[in-house]
Amino acid sequence: MLVRHHNHCFIQYLKRIFPACYITLISVSFHSLGHEPATTFSSQTWSGGLSILFLATALMTICYYRKKWRDSHTLYQSSLTQLNQETWEWHCQTGLFQRSNKGNLFANIACDGHINPPCKPLIHPEDLERVIHELNLHLSGQTETFELIYRMRGKQSQWLWVLDKGQVVERDEQQRPILMLGTIQNITQLKEAQTKLSLVIGCLSRISDSVIVLDHGFRIIELNISTLTLFNANILQLKGYPLFRICLKDHEDEIKHSLKITGEWQGEVCHPFDTLNKKSCHVSINSTGNDELEDNHYIVIIKDLTEQKAAEAQLRRVSRTDALTGLPNRSAFLKDIEALTQNETPHALLLLDLNDFKKINDTMGHEVGDQLIVQLSQRFKSNLPKAHGLYRLGGDEFAVLMSETNDFVSITHIAREMLKLVDLPFLLHQQEMVVAGSVGIGLFPEDGSTSDTLLRNVDTAMYCAKEAGISKYVFFSKFMNQQAVERLQTENLIRQGLKEHLFQVYYQPKMSVTTGELKGMEALVRFICPQRGSISPASFIPIAEETGQIIEIGEVVLEKACRDLRKWQEYYGFQGRVAINLSAQQFNLPDLSERCAKILHRCGVSPQMVELEITEGAVMKSPEKAIATMFALRKMGIHLSMDDFGTGYSSLSYLKRFPINTLKIDKAFVDDMSSENGLSMVKTILSIARNLGLEVVAEGVETDAQYQFLKQEKCEFIQGYYYSQPLSMQMFESFLQKEMASQASADAC
Repeated sequence: MLVRHHNHCFIQYLKRIFPACYITLISVSFHSLGHEPATTFSSQTWSGGLSILFLATALMTICYYRKKWRDSHTLYQSSLTQLNQETWEWHCQTGLFQRSNKGNLFANIACDGHINPPCKPLIHPEDLERVIHELNLHLSGQTETFELIYRMRGKQSQWLWVLDKGQVVERDEQQRPILMLGTIQNITQLKEAQTKLSLVIGCLSRISDSVIVLDHGFRIIELNISTLTLFNANILQLKGYPLFRICLKDHEDEIKHSLKITGEWQGEVCHPFDTLNKKSCHVSINSTGNDELEDNHYIVIIKDLTEQKAAEAQLRRVSRTDALTGLPNRSAFLKDIEALTQNETPHALLLLDLNDFKKINDTMGHEVGDQLIVQLSQRFKSNLPKAHGLYRLGGDEFAVLMSETNDFVSITHIAREMLKLVDLPFLLHQQEMVVAGSVGIGLFPEDGSTSDTLLRNVDTAMYCAKEAGISKYVFFSKFMNQQAVERLQTENLIRQGLKEHLFQVYYQPKMSVTTGELKGMEALVRFICPQRGSISPASFIPIAEETGQIIEIGEVVLEKACRDLRKWQEYYGFQGRVAINLSAQQFNLPDLSERCAKILHRCGVSPQMVELEITEGAVMKSPEKAIATMFALRKMGIHLSMDDFGTGYSSLSYLKRFPINTLKIDKAFVDDMSSENGLSMVKTILSIARNLGLEVVAEGVETDAQYQFLKQEKCEFIQGYYYSQPLSMQMFESFLQKEMASQASADAC
């Protein structure tokens, strides 16, 4: 009974110490003896059972502590993984190399302790030589420890930066290494952070702005090189000193208050330094934390704006200054006149434009034109009152702003003075040149309540001054404005007319003086608009010439005339020539002959049946170029005539060189044949034409007396109301039918 009690107590004790699995093991031990654990043992069996019991207890103790070791090892491995580390031991003489935490951090590739280094397959090829060198130094006893940063392959085959530390802990009698222990730590993140930090430090050291770090007491604790340059000081003169003792003293209270409330302050400071180092700077200061904590710091960034401000000032000067003359330019003018208008300051505006300045550029070159503009601007600067604003608006256009005055006497005095300065001869390339100008004048607010309106109206007055004659000045009036409106409307109508094919061709017959037969016709453009009816050529042609629309109009007339001629040739066998006027702009086109050839080819008309009429003014702008153009047209077979001969300024020497076929006597000379001078002029033109072998056409013949005189003087052809007014295409066709029938009847007789 006592033995059973001891057995029971012992089993309960074991249950408290060991887990259930081990108690099961004890039960199995008793079963092996053929007894139940709770069965009463006899004294004969007690001795053997007790031995087995102690054996089982020993086994359970071993298993228990082995489990404890495994748990501890697992925790250790987990700790190494968390620390991004693994440990290693190298038995240098036996070649055994063991790694803890293997495969958790680095690639699970076997290491061989018989080679140096054992983990050679894991090491980056570019770092391998350095690892071997450092490891050999330590193995040979030349260094106390082995410590090196290099790259190893991670478990995902990426390259990781590692810190490898090791030491030989046991050597043999010959001091050869027996055992070496060490750790490898993954420092990739630390390495990347160091790289970024080095980059930031490098940038800060090279950045052009001054960067300063202050402690909580606003003392300088760190700064970059640019700070030394900006302050013109060395590091000993700045580091450790309060910022406000060196600069920004006048802003100290404002800065501290702003930092306390918002944690930041910034502003542009003209002279932040207390020394003679006068600069313009932009300063920003930011707090890194709580102002009440001693570990709070402030970051100060100072940007030197001195050069930028100087560049901006220079840019403003350049943007307001005309590069050629040094006068204020159009941009400056618009700002100044807008300021006067906004302030409702009475002022007068005078615009001056040179007459025919384009001719100077075209004939003598832009360099000569620029020299003229420079000389004229110098005259204006030297002679006009400095109180008035003088501007060059561009090209040959100048402006004068007279503020706080609407006095006509003062204004007209300035206008006359400007024109007088323009009229003085200019010496250009050892050659005297004379030009003329025109001045338009307007008053604020009478002639425009806004700067745009005033400028537009004064521009209108200036063009009226050009039309009034040489060296004129004109004050703006409402009548001029009406003319300007009408001109703009006409320009728009021309654009509409070209788009909607509203330009028509009328024909005035050209008759033989000797036979009275129809020999040809002159094509004349007419503009018949649905809104305004027939618009006079005197109204729309000058505007079309100014806008360049005359080129398109001229080509429309040429094509329509050629198509009509082709039709009359086919239907009636008409062999007369059609004459078409060429504007100066058309004549100066570099590809004029090519354009004419295309139209003639398109219409199926022979060049010999076309005559182009050219004015004296068009050819004398550039005689040599005109001669080349005329020869190109004559080579095609086109006939050429000099229109309005005698009204221009062509010389006989040039007239002999012009490859023309016909001279046309202007209507003004024909009208003047009632006087002796008029008759003499017509006789002279006829004589010149005969001497040059040219045909002559007299324009504007209206009376029988005119006809008889021209017939007597053997003028070949006439056109005018004596025979017919200009006729529409349909009316001319009827006229042509009658003439052809009349000629057929005469031939039959």
